[in-house]
Amino acid sequence: MTCGQLLARWLAAASTFLFTISQFVPCGPSLDLSAIDDSWMQALHLAFLQHWQFGRDIVFSYGPWGFLHGGYHPATYLITMILWSVLSGVFWWPAWRIAQHFFRNQFASWLWLMGFIATADLALVWVLLLLLLHFFVEDRPFTIIQAVLTLSLGLLSLVKFVTFLFAVTVVLLIALDNVLRQRRFPWILPVFIAGLLCFWIAAGQHLSSFVPYVQCSWQITNGFTEAMMLTGFKEVQDLCFFLAAVAVLSVMAAYAAWLRHRFFGIIPLLGLGFILFVTFKYGYVRTDVHEVAATEDLVLISFACLATLWPTLWKKGTWAIIAGLLPTAAIFLFLSFIYSRDAQAGLLANTLKNPGFQGIFAQVEAVRGGKDLREAYEKHLADLRNQFPLPPIEGNIDAYPLNLDPIFAYGLVYHPRPVIQSYSAYTPELAKLNADFLRGENAPKNILVEGSSSKWDFSPQDQWFTIDNRFPSLDDGLSWPELLTRYDVQEAEVSFVLLKQSPQPRQFHLVPLADLAVNFGERIAVPSATHGPIWAEIELDQTLWGKVVSTLYKPPILLLDVSTRGEPRPFRKRLVPGMARSGFLLSPLVEGCTSFAMLAATDASSNLADDEVTSFKIFTADGSSAGTYYHEPVRLRLYRLEYPKQDLEDITGFRQSTQLEKILRHLRLLHADVMPQMVFAPGEGTVLEVTPGSQFLVSVPKGATQLKIGFGIRGKGMSGPRDAGEIVFRVLAVDRQRQRHLLWSRQLDPAAQETDREKQEAQVELGGPGTSGIVLQTLPAAKDGGTGTRSYWSEIDFQ
Repeated sequence: MTCGQLLARWLAAASTFLFTISQFVPCGPSLDLSAIDDSWMQALHLAFLQHWQFGRDIVFSYGPWGFLHGGYHPATYLITMILWSVLSGVFWWPAWRIAQHFFRNQFASWLWLMGFIATADLALVWVLLLLLLHFFVEDRPFTIIQAVLTLSLGLLSLVKFVTFLFAVTVVLLIALDNVLRQRRFPWILPVFIAGLLCFWIAAGQHLSSFVPYVQCSWQITNGFTEAMMLTGFKEVQDLCFFLAAVAVLSVMAAYAAWLRHRFFGIIPLLGLGFILFVTFKYGYVRTDVHEVAATEDLVLISFACLATLWPTLWKKGTWAIIAGLLPTAAIFLFLSFIYSRDAQAGLLANTLKNPGFQGIFAQVEAVRGGKDLREAYEKHLADLRNQFPLPPIEGNIDAYPLNLDPIFAYGLVYHPRPVIQSYSAYTPELAKLNADFLRGENAPKNILVEGSSSKWDFSPQDQWFTIDNRFPSLDDGLSWPELLTRYDVQEAEVSFVLLKQSPQPRQFHLVPLADLAVNFGERIAVPSATHGPIWAEIELDQTLWGKVVSTLYKPPILLLDVSTRGEPRPFRKRLVPGMARSGFLLSPLVEGCTSFAMLAATDASSNLADDEVTSFKIFTADGSSAGTYYHEPVRLRLYRLEYPKQDLEDITGFRQSTQLEKILRHLRLLHADVMPQMVFAPGEGTVLEVTPGSQFLVSVPKGATQLKIGFGIRGKGMSGPRDAGEIVFRVLAVDRQRQRHLLWSRQLDPAAQETDREKQEAQVELGGPGTSGIVLQTLPAAKDGGTGTRSYWSEIDFQ
C-alpha cells in the first residue's frame, strides 16, 4: 500500500468516524416536540432516574433505557452523551469492517459507508450489521467484533421494544446457523442474554420484572394495528411502490445469500424478511409520517443489499453496477417525493439528523457541564408554565389523559399509572392495569385532568385531549368510574380539573339496561341519561379473515356515529375495538374538562342535558363491509352507571366555568377579529377572552331583571396589564324591534390606573321586560390604542 493509499484510508476512516458521532450523539434537547411526545420522553428520563420497574410500574413501547431515544433531562444528559459516544464507536467498527470487505475501491467504500451512516435507524441498523457480519463477511462462527456488537445490542434492545423483537429474531437465526451449517456452539445466544440482563440490572430493574415487561410490551405491540392505524394521502400508490421495492430487495438478498451459502442462504433471508415485514407494518399501519421513517429504513436496507452484491457486480462490469445501483436510487427518489409531500423539512435536513458536527460539540458541552442546554431546558419549562397555568398542588400527581408536560414544568411529584398515556391503554388488559392501579393503595393523591389546550375557541367540540378523533371517553374508559368515585373535584376550570383522593371512596354500580345483538350500520336508540350516565360494552371480535388482514396489514377503521339531544348533526368519532370491549361512558358525550367535572356534580343530568346521546351506529370509515372483518351481529350491553354525586357549587372555578360555557354555547357572534376563547388565568379563573372590537349577543332569560358582570384586562401579548391599551366595556340592551340601547359603559386604563389592572365587577339593570337580549362590546378607547390587548369577561350572570 502506497503512502497516498494509506493517507486516503486514514482520511476515510477519520471522516466516517466523525460523521458517525455527528449522527448518533444528540446535540441538544428536543424542545419543539408535541405535548404527546414530549410527555412520554420526559417520563422515560424520570423512570430511569427513579428506577421504576418496567412491566409493573410503567408499561410503554420503550424500555428502561428508552430515555436514550430522545428528549433531555439535566440528570441524564451526561450518561446519554457517554453511552452514545461509546455506541458510535461500536457501530463504526463493524460498519468500517463491512465497507472494507465488500468494496476494494477506497472511494466507493467511503461513499457507501457515508450513505449507510446517514440513513442509519438505531432500532434497525445494529441487527443489519450482525446479519451482514455473520452471513457475508466473517468466516468464523463468532468473533470479537460480533461479540461487542451483540453486547451493545443488549442495551439497544432495552431502548425500544421493536429493537428487542429484531434482536431476538436475528440472534436466534444466527444461533440456528451456528448449529446447522457451522456445527458449532451458538455463542451469540449466551452473549446476547448476558448483555440483555446486565443492562437490565444496570438500569435498576429487578430480574422478576423482565417477564412482565415482555408480556406488557407485547400487549402494546399486538394491539397497535387496530388502535393506532391511520390511512394516509395516496396510500395505495405509495404502498405499491414500497412493496415493489421490497420485492426487488428480497431478490437481491436471495441471490447474494445463494451465492454465499446455497440452501443455507434461506436463514439470513428469513431474518431480512422479518425486518422488511416489520418495517412495512411500522410505515403503513399508521401513515402519519411513519411512512417516511419506513422508507428511510428501506434505503438503509438497500445499502446493505447493494454491499452484499457489490463484488459480483464489480466483476460483471459497468452495466451490472448500474443495474445494482438502480434500486437504491429509485428508493431514494421515492423518499425525496414523500418528503416533498409530507415532511416539514427537506430530505437533506431530515436525513442528516444532526447536520454538521454538532454531536462532537455536544460532547465538549457535556464536559463543560451543559450550561447552555440547561438554560434552554429551563426556558422551555417556563414557556410550558405560561402555556398551562396551574394552581399550587401538594402531594404526588398523575395526569389524564396524556399531557404530562405541566407536571414536569411545575416540578410536581409525578406518580404515574402503569400505562402512562391513556391513548395507549387500548386493550382490555392494559385498561384493567390502570383501573386496578387507581383501586390500589399506591394510587396518586392528585389527578390532573386536562383539555387539549389552555384555550377553548368558539366551537365547544373536540376539546378532550385524545388522538385520531377518538370518541372522548374511550381513552382509559375503564378508569372513569374510579376517577368519579375515588377522587373529589377540588377545582374545575375550562382547561383542567384537579381531583383529590377521597378519604372515603364511594361505590359505583353498573345497572343492566339492555343486552342486544346489533348489526353494523344499524342505528341504536340509547336510553335517557337523566337518571345517570349510560355505560356501554361493545364486543367487536375479528373474524378469521379480519385477523389475517390485521396481521398482514390493517382492517378498516371503525367509526361511531353519535346523535345528541342538543345537536341535530351527528358526531362521527373513532371507535377502537379493544377499548369498546373494555367498556366506556357512552352518554352524555364528554367534550372537555368542564363537562367531565359536571359528571361528578349533583345536577349533572340538567347541566349535561344537551350532551345526552340519543342514538348511535357503527360503520367503517371507508364504506366497506365491517361484517367481513368483525363478527356480526355485534353484542352490545348497556348499563346505567350509578354513583354518589358531589355538591360542586362552592368548588373553585366550577360555577364560573360552567356558566361561561352555557353562554358560549348559545351566544351569537356579531363581530370579532379573533373568536372568543375560554381560558384559565391564574388569579382570575376561567374567563372569556375577547379582542378589542368584539361584540356578541346573549339572550336574556325570562324574568331576569339584572345582570352581574365581571370584566378586566389581562395584558398585551405575553406581558401584564401594565402596558395594555385603554379598553371600553359596554352593555347594550336589544329590544323586540332589534333596537339597541346603551345600558352601561366603563373604560379601563391599566397603564395609568393601578386599580384598573385588577378584575372588575358591575351590576347592570336590564331596563324592563322589553329587553330580549344584550350585546357585550369591548372597544379600544383610541384608534389602534387597544391593538394586541387581551380583555375578558369573567362573569355573565342573569339575576
